[in-house]
Amino acid sequence: IIGALSLTSIILFGAIYFVYNQIKTKNENILNIEQDLSSKNTKHDYLISLQKLVESIDPEIKKVESSIVPKAGDVAFIEELELLARNSNLIIEIESLNLTSDPKNDSSPLATLKVKVKATGLWSDVYKFTYEMESLKYKIKINKFTLANKEELTSVRTTSQNKEWQANFEISVLEYK
Repeated sequence: IIGALSLTSIILFGAIYFVYNQIKTKNENILNIEQDLSSKNTKHDYLISLQKLVESIDPEIKKVESSIVPKAGDVAFIEELELLARNSNLIIEIESLNLTSDPKNDSSPLATLKVKVKATGLWSDVYKFTYEMESLKYKIKINKFTLANKEELTSVRTTSQNKEWQANFEISVLEYK
């Protein structure tokens, strides 16, 4: 009887150990799956919040992109400057154009378009042109500005408002390469 009970106990102990190992292995697998799922949920939540952030700043991104002269858009930009000058009753002369990129950051998709402009006309027209140029959709940086009084216009009555002025601008604007 003792042998039969011992054998039964050993078989029962073996069965319990086998069931215990199966439960332990399945619990470890469940824990790994839960951790993987939790990690994927965290990643998914992060991606959703990042997508919402990008969607919320999309208008600002488009605004910044539109403030940069498009690739090969320098002719259109110059034509826009000339149109502004004509609308301001100025005589404009583009003295030079120079497209430069930063040698330290050659991989940058941007370059700087430097333009030297000479505008001649009344002081109020030069002021209007400067204001409208700074109000363009492009981000324009005026590096240098000089304003000099030229000869008085030939008229019967000359006042300071009827004097001709010459303005020289050196401006920079970003352009895509």
